[in-house]
Amino acid sequence: FNKAIESETLNEHLYNRKALLLIQMNKLDEAMECYDKAISIEPNCALFYYNKTKLLKLQGKTTEAKEIHNKAIKLDPITSCDF
Repeated sequence: FNKAIESETLNEHLYNRKALLLIQMNKLDEAMECYDKAISIEPNCALFYYNKTKLLKLQGKTTEAKEIHNKAIKLDPITSCDF
């Protein structure tokens, strides 16, 4: 992922996929950085907010997760499942 990200200047989907992998490796802080980067590149993608919500829940940050989940719902109510 790192090599692909280096060659693609603004590929938000690579950051999203890298975050998913980092979560499996239990590198949650690094995964959060990737989600934040993906969102900064494409702030209107509900999927990135939804995935960040799941990570925040894993970290026990339910209040923040609810806020981010609400952003996902506003962008795309169908993409976001129930909190």
